[in-house]
Amino acid sequence: MAPPSHPPRSLGQNMVRVAGIFQGLIALPIMLCMGWSVFEYLYDTYYTWTLYYFIKYLFNALFAAVILFVLIVQRWGPQAAITKSANVWFEIMKSGAATAIWIWLVAKPTSQTHNINPNPQEAITGPPRRFPHDNPPGPRGPVIEMALMSSVALICIFYPTLAFVVYDAKNASGDSDEERRAADEEETENLLGE
Repeated sequence: MAPPSHPPRSLGQNMVRVAGIFQGLIALPIMLCMGWSVFEYLYDTYYTWTLYYFIKYLFNALFAAVILFVLIVQRWGPQAAITKSANVWFEIMKSGAATAIWIWLVAKPTSQTHNINPNPQEAITGPPRRFPHDNPPGPRGPVIEMALMSSVALICIFYPTLAFVVYDAKNASGDSDEERRAADEEETENLLGE
């Protein structure tokens, strides 16, 4: 018995599948590391005030898990049930989760009030300097490099797949719109008796 044949995919669709592998390779270590940190801070909250880090790692692990879940559904889900519009929504979910992780990396709060973020040197913006004699923050070069690398990954791996899937869905619906217009014109001509 021959395996079921699927219609051949275009080059763009194959590129989206390969980009999905790279998206998974980016999201899996984030999910595992952040998930491990969630458990560490969950058990450490009694001794230190680490609620901010617990929430940070929890949500970043969940965002990475969303990316992986969508990849699994797209890759091994029922192909007949995944339409082009559903694919657009899946790509929006993946790009949104990746953007949320990136925003949290770049623009995390740097407030020192109530010890919410005990290490504000991690943020790109750095800690607020309330007085001129405050110590300057530590070097932010590694943090800026990390933000630039994550920006490149976001722009080169997540957004192009979203753009292609939207383009592909518009072209697919554009064909049906043209066919519908031709059928409407033919029906109008028949009604007018031309």
